[in-house]
Amino acid sequence: MEQNKSKFFIRLCEPVIDSLYAYIRKHSNPPFLCNDIYQTTLLLAYENIDSLRDEAKFKSWIFTIGHREIVRFNKKYKKEALISDIFPDHPENLIPCDADIRSLEEQILLEEEKEKVSRWLSQLTDTEKQFLKYYYYDEKTYSEISEEVHTKQGTLRVLHHRILKKLEKIAKGDKDGK
Repeated sequence: MEQNKSKFFIRLCEPVIDSLYAYIRKHSNPPFLCNDIYQTTLLLAYENIDSLRDEAKFKSWIFTIGHREIVRFNKKYKKEALISDIFPDHPENLIPCDADIRSLEEQILLEEEKEKVSRWLSQLTDTEKQFLKYYYYDEKTYSEISEEVHTKQGTLRVLHHRILKKLEKIAKGDKDGK
C-alpha cells in the first residue's frame, strides 16, 4: 500500500518539482531556508496526499502547501531582513505579506493557462502569429491590416477563420494540457 502511495506521489511530483523548488527559492527569506522549506513541503504533501481530491489540481495544491511553509518559516525567522526592505522597488517579485491563498491558487492556474496558450501559439506560422498580433493585440481592423500587409480583406477573413480552426484543433489535441 505504501509503495503505491510513493509511486502515485512521485508520478504527480515529477512535472512540477522544478517549478516548486524555484518558487520556494525565490520567496524564501532568509534564502538559506530554501532547502528546509522545500523538504518540509514535500514531506507534508506526501503525508497528506490522501487529502488531494483532484489529481488535476495537484500543482496548485502542492504550491499552496509550499506557500504556507514559506510564510511559516518566514515568520519564524522574521528577525532577518525582509526582501521587501532590501528591494522596495520590486514588489512584483515578492509574496505580499497578506497573501490570500485563493489568489495564489488563481495565479498558479493562470500561469498554467498562459503556458498552455503559449504552447498552442508556438505551433502557428509567423504569418498567422503576425495576423493575431495585428488583430487582437493592436486591435486593428481587417481594412487596416490589409493596408499594412498588402493583402485583400477577404483573404484576411479566411486566414482568421483558418487560424481559429487550427487553434481549436491544437487545443483539442492537447488532452493533458501539456
